[in-house]
Amino acid sequence: MEVQSLTATERAVIESMPTTGLPGRTPRSSIERPITAPGLKKEVIFIIDASGSNSEPASPDSPMTKQELLEVGIPLITGKLAGDDAEAVNEVGTGKGGCRSFAADEPGEFRDFDKEEAEFSDPRDLGDLNEANVQEKLHRAFRGGRTFLMPAIHAAERCFQAEFPDGDRVMEIVIFTDGKADDEDKVERWVRDMAGPRCVVGTAIVGYDEPGDKRHARAVASWKKIADGNPYVTMAALTGVSRPEEFALDVQLMAA
Repeated sequence: MEVQSLTATERAVIESMPTTGLPGRTPRSSIERPITAPGLKKEVIFIIDASGSNSEPASPDSPMTKQELLEVGIPLITGKLAGDDAEAVNEVGTGKGGCRSFAADEPGEFRDFDKEEAEFSDPRDLGDLNEANVQEKLHRAFRGGRTFLMPAIHAAERCFQAEFPDGDRVMEIVIFTDGKADDEDKVERWVRDMAGPRCVVGTAIVGYDEPGDKRHARAVASWKKIADGNPYVTMAALTGVSRPEEFALDVQLMAA
């Protein structure tokens, strides 16, 4: 799904919009897009943490859970980004066209890959999310479990390589998560080895920490350390944000 960059005016408008959240939230003016190879089109792929902790509140004063925030907010992002889908004109009526997406929960690798279609039969392969199907597909994706990101990342790489074998696109992986990954060491190693001009990463971290719980803070610290040392990685701590429209604007700054 090809995505056009925001203009300076568009970015300024988004940055001027009001924000909420708790201490530790990344200021909107500090959210940057990772550097990409010049002159190449960019394809955005969503990795969506579908673990059981998403049933917890998105903020202390909101009845909305993190799952509900994603189920409402991601369609808003999809509606913006899928409009730039370079392949959609050839996919009318196929159910394709939109934001290629994968759910992340348990540690097993994705199964039953179809190279010709560049997709898995695994239910965690969400296919192309667009305005017509995104809410239904997302709701089914939240099956509980733990937070293992690497199986979804591996699946995303394999599908991307099958769809663009000529290497003429930049792959941008946008990760939505609420806490520290159970396979954090593998994720950090993958980012260190793979992030570069042709493979960039943006991470949006939602939720907050209840007293005595440091999952959100650890995730923020981990991703900030990675992003601070790599210009091809960016992150946004959306601590305590529970407004889907606000969430969507912040992610748009990372991905468009």
